[in-house]
Amino acid sequence: MKNLMVSVTLAASLVGSGVAFAGPRADAEAGLGRHRGAVHVYDFAAAFAEELGISARTLEQIKAAEDGARVDFQRLRLALVEARNAVAAGADESLLDTAEAALSARRRALRAQIDGMLTPTQRRDLATVMGVPSFSARQVRS
Repeated sequence: MKNLMVSVTLAASLVGSGVAFAGPRADAEAGLGRHRGAVHVYDFAAAFAEELGISARTLEQIKAAEDGARVDFQRLRLALVEARNAVAAGADESLLDTAEAALSARRRALRAQIDGMLTPTQRRDLATVMGVPSFSARQVRS
């Protein structure tokens, strides 16, 4: 019971700090583990590692995967901003579609990489803790 209270308190404090930092959002993606709308799986995994049975080594691997993808995401977000500006200036909308597709593909690749580090049960339980529809709605593979 004490572990549950500590987990709830930790989650509440992290959610509060995440919302204060990123600003309030109306959708289901506001809260813990987020920066500018990005899902940081490591934050959730670290906060609930004991309950989810995630080892320190796996946490290190998740952190390394997210850190390794950071430059790609920065580059892809910049390309998306540039595409939005170009479309606003009259360029073909396909520029925006291409930029959005590239960012989405990189997110899926990172999620698949992280999924490979977790057991099916850990993936399911982590998705539940995260409460992110795009993450939790995915089918858990054995």
